[in-house]
Amino acid sequence: MVTQLKDFDNYLYAIHAKSDLHRDAPGTLVGSCGLRIQGDLEHLPSVPRNPHLVFSSHEKDPHTPLKPILFRTLGYAFFESAWGKGYATETISALMASFKSLQSSVRERAREEGKEDVWIFVKAEVDDENPASKKVMDKLGFENMGKAVVEDGKMIFLGGQWRDPVYWVYGDWV
Repeated sequence: MVTQLKDFDNYLYAIHAKSDLHRDAPGTLVGSCGLRIQGDLEHLPSVPRNPHLVFSSHEKDPHTPLKPILFRTLGYAFFESAWGKGYATETISALMASFKSLQSSVRERAREEGKEDVWIFVKAEVDDENPASKKVMDKLGFENMGKAVVEDGKMIFLGGQWRDPVYWVYGDWV
């Protein structure tokens, strides 16, 4: 996990459920969650307008470059024994709150140095057959951007198995 953060700028966490009997123990591993850097957002329906920007100079003059945008992909997986217990909602909520706080500090520092704001768009891909993950995304305020299709028709790996190349895309600005 340290290597992922240090060498690749990816945030990766193992999720443990605390034991009521052994409060000081690390608990039982129930899953993982992470935010990995993404170069572009292939197969993504169009990125929604950033609600944090009241307007951009691009809207006035289409030749003005857009503000810089970075992309990250949210991923999470939980063992079946942990399903339906709120771990995904709690974990992703904490991860996103922490990441948003960090990025807010980074933007503030950039403004103080006279640099331009950089916004991050976080996307999550949800298998069409996983209504629980759709509910998690909705609860956490991710915008349902619609279905995406892998153009070459190759299978995709979601929810621990290879699936048809059609999936839901959710996104949030940080």
